[in-house]
Amino acid sequence: MPSRPTAEPAHREQREAMFAEMRAKGFIEDYAGARISASGRRFEIRGALIWPLLAPDGEKLGEAASFRDYRSI
Repeated sequence: MPSRPTAEPAHREQREAMFAEMRAKGFIEDYAGARISASGRRFEIRGALIWPLLAPDGEKLGEAASFRDYRSI
């Protein structure tokens, strides 16, 4: 699922700031935020590691994330 619709409209500015930091640092560590699943369920992630997915030629393909904790909200 594309990451843009997983953030509620009220949290999209926070999401964009996180991606700006990721581009500057190369990754984000220990991110937390509210998200919406593909089925519409709201949940909060904690302790996320987020990094860009790049093709061998450096072309941006998207982002990836792993997180150690989540809870329904």
